[in-house]
Amino acid sequence: MSEPKIKVVHVISRFNVGGTATWLSTLVNQFSKENHISFILAGNVAESEREDLRFLERNGIRIRTLKKYLSPFKDFLAFLQIRKIIKHLSPDVVNTHTSKAGALGRIAAWSLGRNRPAIVHTYHGHLLEGYFSRPKVFLVLLIEKMLESCSDLLLFAGEKVRFDLRRKGIGTRRPTQLVRPGVEVLNPRSMTSRVRQNRFTVGWLGRFESVKRPDLAIELSKLMPNLNFRIGGSGSLYDSQSRCAGENVKLMGWVESKSFWSECDVAILTSENEAMPLSLLEAESMGIPVVTLQAGSAPEVVVEGETGFVVEDLMAMKTAIEKLENDVDLYLRMSNASIQFIDKYFSPERMYEDHHRAYLEAIYRRSKA
Repeated sequence: MSEPKIKVVHVISRFNVGGTATWLSTLVNQFSKENHISFILAGNVAESEREDLRFLERNGIRIRTLKKYLSPFKDFLAFLQIRKIIKHLSPDVVNTHTSKAGALGRIAAWSLGRNRPAIVHTYHGHLLEGYFSRPKVFLVLLIEKMLESCSDLLLFAGEKVRFDLRRKGIGTRRPTQLVRPGVEVLNPRSMTSRVRQNRFTVGWLGRFESVKRPDLAIELSKLMPNLNFRIGGSGSLYDSQSRCAGENVKLMGWVESKSFWSECDVAILTSENEAMPLSLLEAESMGIPVVTLQAGSAPEVVVEGETGFVVEDLMAMKTAIEKLENDVDLYLRMSNASIQFIDKYFSPERMYEDHHRAYLEAIYRRSKA
């Protein structure tokens, strides 16, 4: 007997180029392969961002009044439109993502009453550090605690994310599950190609926002003038950081991740706050070792000393990169281990299994409510 098909509506604030959109695109694609039905409801991206072109390919539905920033009137209109679409599509599950969409989507689905679908919210990270002032963080926590009562199941992208939020009282009154992103191992970079290069190349890929600390990547490039640096992405800090970049830095702007990492020998992450950084997983899937600061769940995507290094500060990052540059045998071992690590723990198939199991649990809990 074939398993029952599930219809899922995902709600996200915006489908901008980045980790969360890639996460969602991969998830929807995997569910489609199993003949489940998925839709993505999303607002418009900010002027400094670029929309992921996969939005329309993944049954994307535009919520035109849903914006990144707070706007009570437009947010109310977005709520009404989201509610109308959910009622019309009649899904088995509504899975919300990101903060504002998490609020509007959950309230919209919950307001349908007895005929509402199962409600799942995914915490891809949190806003406790690096985003808001203390009063705003307090308000976010208060809202999230209230919204928990509208959820049948909470998903956390990483153990550290769940630990941080539960310590603040979020995720203590509803069932929770851990979920991982999925990354395909496609055409991994030749592990011997870096041996033939004249200059070792360090890669940083992310949004140019304060929480991602692109300034630290620029600072590191000045500490290592003998190495090439490739820095990809854009955002509100792009212009100011580009003016600080030295001759050994190439700013790539928005770039497709696999083409970006194909030019790099090591991947770095300098964020203050992270969930599970997809950029590092994509680098590892191509056999590229990573060096990351201890930010959020970033250490959960690195096997210390096997696929890369988790370090405390820039000087320790510099030392780790030099070790990879100068020890070819170590580099090749880590390169091979990185591909095996991704294939075992972060495959799209495993991502599908985790979410399918979670959705079935949420549907069951909803039926017993």
